[in-house]
Amino acid sequence: ICSRAVEIDPYYPQAWALLAIAQSSLRYSFGQEVDDGFAAANAALSLDPNIAEAHLPMYHRFLKRGQSEAADEAIATAIRLGPESWEVSKDAGRYYLSRSDVAEATRHYEKAVELMESDFHAWAMLSTCYKALGEQAKLRHSAGKMVSEAQNAVQQDPSNGAALGILAGGYALLGQKEKTREWID
Repeated sequence: ICSRAVEIDPYYPQAWALLAIAQSSLRYSFGQEVDDGFAAANAALSLDPNIAEAHLPMYHRFLKRGQSEAADEAIATAIRLGPESWEVSKDAGRYYLSRSDVAEATRHYEKAVELMESDFHAWAMLSTCYKALGEQAKLRHSAGKMVSEAQNAVQQDPSNGAALGILAGGYALLGQKEKTREWID
């Protein structure tokens, strides 16, 4: 869809940024041999240098190439430009977890689930943060949301492996052994 959008309007920076994120995700998260989104991100930024999401594919490229200073700068720019961006919030959460800054990761995952409550993966990561911080009441709440949102995803697509795994993990966090075993099976 994003490719088609940039064909229709090559001066639409948000479409370029979303195309860049999709390409980067396919390359770095799913191991596909596709463009890594760097060119599309540069196209977006040449049209509008304030699009936070366009900095995310750059962050991933720099990170994968071991260019840690450039990666740090790219994610910092994305965070500064996009404090209300779901995509930025999720990547910022991952970034801070990778640096063992659980409190800051928690803040970003909390923002991600505020912006997209149906994101069961963000709820799972937030649960991980709360568990690490010893926040039992918050952990119970987030694990409950993790389960309910993953159940919604499975109802829409029973073959959604990520949601199935998160259901098992959510029930485990809630101490529901039978439900955990059921979803593992």
